[in-house]
Amino acid sequence: MQKGDATRERIKKASLGLFHKKGYGSTSINHVLDSSGIKKGTFYFHYPSKEKLAVDVLDKALAKYEIQINEPIGHLPPSDQIMAVVEAIVGYHIEDGTSKGCLFGNMALEMGKNGTQVAAFVEKVFDDWVIRFEKLLKKAVENNEITLKESPLAFSRTIIALIQGGLVLSKISGNPDALIDCKKSIMALMRDRKIKKS
Repeated sequence: MQKGDATRERIKKASLGLFHKKGYGSTSINHVLDSSGIKKGTFYFHYPSKEKLAVDVLDKALAKYEIQINEPIGHLPPSDQIMAVVEAIVGYHIEDGTSKGCLFGNMALEMGKNGTQVAAFVEKVFDDWVIRFEKLLKKAVENNEITLKESPLAFSRTIIALIQGGLVLSKISGNPDALIDCKKSIMALMRDRKIKKS
């Protein structure tokens, strides 16, 4: 790794911890400088703004997140893929510490739809997650694995909402119980929609 790359990684690592703990608005460039030990001139050489830094940090965090939640899927049927992904998401957050909440969920709540690159990035993350579950649900219906009482889109949004709601409640309480309960609810909803094979 070249020196410039190492410096950017140092800045991103420090910023990730700050954004996750303090939020975007409460994290200043000075906080990043103090945490990373980087001088102001060096920071601005690599990042023209905090917003550009935040998008870079979120992009790196998303890549790591996707690797970990995709790992257990393999060649499972679509309905089992859904449950494996949910298990992996919950496991990831329990391992990472639920008291911090979800980085992307935290950013979404803080930024809203304010027209910034950060808000647009986070919106796309959630749109992609909804589409991902929706596609798996459609395939599961086509394969006669499940029967839905609602549209695949509506059920996909329910899955995301339960996960994010569990993360918020677990962040508030400081323990993973609410997230685990929400995971159990998703699994129960999936089991309820499974087609019984004769």
